[in-house]
Amino acid sequence: MVFFSSLLASVPVAARWLIANSGAIGDVVQSIRKVAGLEAVEDEDDDFTVVPHSEFYAPEVTFEKLEKDIKNANKYLNDKAAADLKPPETEQRSVLYPRLNMLWTEPSHPVGKNGIPSAEMYRDLALTLNEHKVPLDWTNKGGKPIDVALHLGQALFANSPNAGSTIRVDEKTDIRNIPVCLESKGGGCIINAQHVYYEVPMGRAGKDYVWQAALHMNISQTQEFHNQYKLEQAGLVYVSQSAPPTGPVWILTCEVDWRTVLLAKNAAHKLALDIESQKGYHVAFSDVEANFQKIKVVVESQHPPAQVRAVIETAAGAISNNVNKSSLHLLDHAADPLTAQGPAVKVTNASFKAAWEATNDYHMAVRRLAAEAVRLEIRQKKDTKD
Repeated sequence: MVFFSSLLASVPVAARWLIANSGAIGDVVQSIRKVAGLEAVEDEDDDFTVVPHSEFYAPEVTFEKLEKDIKNANKYLNDKAAADLKPPETEQRSVLYPRLNMLWTEPSHPVGKNGIPSAEMYRDLALTLNEHKVPLDWTNKGGKPIDVALHLGQALFANSPNAGSTIRVDEKTDIRNIPVCLESKGGGCIINAQHVYYEVPMGRAGKDYVWQAALHMNISQTQEFHNQYKLEQAGLVYVSQSAPPTGPVWILTCEVDWRTVLLAKNAAHKLALDIESQKGYHVAFSDVEANFQKIKVVVESQHPPAQVRAVIETAAGAISNNVNKSSLHLLDHAADPLTAQGPAVKVTNASFKAAWEATNDYHMAVRRLAAEAVRLEIRQKKDTKD
C-alpha cells in the first residue's frame, strides 16, 4: 500500500497533520476559518460573489473544531469549483465526474524551473487519478505518448506561488482558481478540471504554507477510447506460466516505484520476465497501479528477502536505462527529471512457508492464471475480428 505524503484527502488526517506540523496553529486556524466563514452567492451577472460571515474566529482550537472548519472551507471551495467547471462533451460519450478535496502539503516550491511537479506531488496525483479511473496516458499526434498526471500537475501549479485569478478575502488571504483542459488525439478523451485553492500559512521558518484545495473534473471518453485504454490496462497484468519452486520458499510482495506512469507501463512486464529468468525465482503475479508495480515473488528458501530485493532493484535499474534510451516512442520525455533517481524497490510483505502450494496465495494465483487465459482468448478474438 502506498501512503500519500504531499496530498491529504481525508479531513481527519489533514486536521491531525496541520496540528502536528504547524509552527503557529493560531495562524492555521485563522486562515481556514476565514474561508470557512464565506458563502458563494450567485449575483445578477451569474458570477459568484464572496459574502463573509461575522463569526470568523472561534475562541478555542480543538481537533473537532478544526475538522469542522476544514469541512466548511471545503464546501465553499467545492461550490466555487463546481460553478466554474467547464461542462463536458456528452454526445455519444461516457463521462466521469471526480470531485476531490485535498490538502497539498508541499506546494511552496511545487515545480522546478522546467515546470515539473515534485516527485512526491506527481506520485500522489497519479495515484489519485488512477483511483478515480482517470486515464493516465494517451498517444498524441506523431505517436508521442502523453503523461496525463505530469501535464495536469504542470497546469494546476502554473500560477504558484501567488499569481492568477483570485477572490480577495482580506489582504492576507486570496482564493485562487485555474481552469485546465487536456485533450487526446482526435478528442477521444477530454479532461476538464477546475482547481480552486488558498494558502494556509504554517508559521514555520521562511515562506512556508500549504494549500487547501478543491479539484473538480469531468472526463468524457468515446467508447473506442475507453475500450482501448481498458484493454491496455488489462495487458499490464502478468501471471506466470512457469512452475513454481518446490519445498520451503520465501513468498515476498515487492513494490517497484518506476517514478513515472509511462516508465511503469513500458518496463513492468520486462521486469517480471527478468526476475523469472533467475534460477529459483517465480513471479506468481504482477500488476501496475499508476507509477507503481506490485510483484508477488516466490523464491527457493536459500534466497533471503534482502537478496531478492537487490536482484529486483538491479534488474529494474537496467530496464529503466534501456527504456529511457530507446529510439521508440515509449516515454513522455517532459517527465525525464522525475526518473533521474532510478526505480526504488521495497519488500512490503515477507512469509517463509513449507510449500507454495499450501498457501492461499497459490490458490489465488491459480484463479488469476485462469482469468488471464480467458482475457487472452477474448483479446485474440478481438484482434482476429479487427
